[in-house]
Amino acid sequence: MADFQGSTRLCVKNVPKHVTETRLKEHFSKKGDVTDCKILKTSDGRSRQMAFLGFKTEAQAKDAMKYFSKTYLDTSKLFVERATAIGAEDAPRAWSKHTKGSSAYELKHGKPAVTAPASWKKPAPLVIKADAKNAPNPQKTRLAPEDEDPALREFLEVMQPRQKTR
Repeated sequence: MADFQGSTRLCVKNVPKHVTETRLKEHFSKKGDVTDCKILKTSDGRSRQMAFLGFKTEAQAKDAMKYFSKTYLDTSKLFVERATAIGAEDAPRAWSKHTKGSSAYELKHGKPAVTAPASWKKPAPLVIKADAKNAPNPQKTRLAPEDEDPALREFLEVMQPRQKTR
C-alpha cells in the first residue's frame, strides 16, 4: 500500500455515471468522516466517472482506501487510490493527448518526440546479393497445404460459398 505522507484525499475511478456527490459521500462515510466530495464532469455536464474525496484524518482515508478498493457500487467496480498533487514526483506518468508533458501531447502539437539515445546503434542495412534474386524461393515452390492433404482439399471444396458450388 502506498505511503500516505499526511494525505487525506482519495481518488476514486470508475464511478457510475448516474451517481451523485451526496450518494457517493454517504457510501464512503461508512469508513470515516468525509469532508468533501467532487465528481469530475465534462464541459457539457456528463460524469467523467472519477471523483475526489476528502477525509477528516489520514487513518480514515487509509481505512476507506483499503475497504473500498476493488469493490462495487451498483454495477461498477471502484478503483480507489491516494490522490496526488499536480506535478508531484510520485504522480503517474501523463498519457492523455490533452496533458502537457505526455508523448501524445507532444506529437499532437508538433513538439519533438523523445528520441533514442546516441549510444543506440542503427542496424546494418540489408544487402541483397545478385545471385539470391535468381534462386527459386523455397516457400513458393513448396506445395500448398490443401494440395498435400486430400481430406483438407475435400473440406475446402465443401465449404465453398454457394455461388462457387453451383
